[in-house]
Amino acid sequence: MSETNAETLEAVFHETRRLFHVLRAIGDELHADSAITTAMRGVLESLATQGAQTVPQMARARPVSRQHIQTIVDALVRRGLVELVANPSHKRSPLVRLTEAGTAAFARLHAAEARLLAQAAPTVSMQELETAARVLAALNLYFRSAEWALVRAHSSLGGA
Repeated sequence: MSETNAETLEAVFHETRRLFHVLRAIGDELHADSAITTAMRGVLESLATQGAQTVPQMARARPVSRQHIQTIVDALVRRGLVELVANPSHKRSPLVRLTEAGTAAFARLHAAEARLLAQAAPTVSMQELETAARVLAALNLYFRSAEWALVRAHSSLGGA
């Protein structure tokens, strides 16, 4: 990768991190009355869109520690938004799934976000937004790939 490409990629990462923090703050403000944090919302979304999963599966998909996801799941269980059910594939790692209350809560959160986004008028075209979505999806796939794992293994990131 050329130095110019590396600098451009670094700029994309920088702006992505900045946007992540802005969006987290917007989400926290938007959902403050629900007592559902942005992290809880993310777990609810994963379960709503991908179905029941184990805590380790959710942790790998983010990637964060299993303990972090377990803390969030425990809070959601206490609120009655998710439940733990037997996992036929693994005796010691139950599946986490939405309850009816969790499904309804996520639907309310999602509807509030959709109303807010409908009011948004970013100063970029639809084509630019579509390109941005494709680029971010491609980067996400790459950084989860075997090719990236090899790069990491041969760099200071991999402990070598």
